[in-house]
Amino acid sequence: MNEKETATVLAALRYWQEETQMSQRKNHDHFESMVPLDDDEIDELCENLNTDPILNRCCRDHELQKNQGLENCLCCDWEF
Repeated sequence: MNEKETATVLAALRYWQEETQMSQRKNHDHFESMVPLDDDEIDELCENLNTDPILNRCCRDHELQKNQGLENCLCCDWEF
């Protein structure tokens, strides 16, 4: 995922966590055959998304690429 996609997923997870109760989550279409993540599991997932070196590789490289004179990220096309 690029930086924008990661931010969107994190925002959606946090919104889901803050605005729904577990009973509401269980009734969602995506969870017909499984139990949705609880608040602690969502916290852990968000932390993993924020710290995973593979998911965040281009985010860490933005400053380096900018310093090399590039106008856009080579990975996600982020405009500097």
